[in-house]
Amino acid sequence: MGAFSVTIGVGDLQRQRFEEVEAVVDTGASYSQFPREVLERLGVQALDSVPSETADGRVIPVNAGYAFIRLEGREFPTPVIFVEEGRPAAGCHGGGTRQTGGGPSAPAAGAGQPHPLPDGVNKWPP
Repeated sequence: MGAFSVTIGVGDLQRQRFEEVEAVVDTGASYSQFPREVLERLGVQALDSVPSETADGRVIPVNAGYAFIRLEGREFPTPVIFVEEGRPAAGCHGGGTRQTGGGPSAPAAGAGQPHPLPDGVNKWPP
């Protein structure tokens, strides 16, 4: 597993609004993680609550939803985790991103389970 930084855009499901963020690409993560205030400002909605293990070993509920990621001129839907201000970033297995400054990533409970896409994002490419 490894990690590196990259500037990406995170946007709403309608692909109308995007914000650029400096993100850590963590090859050991399944979900992209962003501060709640960024996702809410974009109109991204939390659709579910999932258990996640923090870097210090606690299992906490985190809100999850879907957003679009823009990278190198391409846009694609991805599950996202809403990270609360001041809370360590929770992580999941796979190939997701987390915004820089969120803290170390750790495996999450229930990682790797399939998650259905929301209406309007049911196939790829769109």
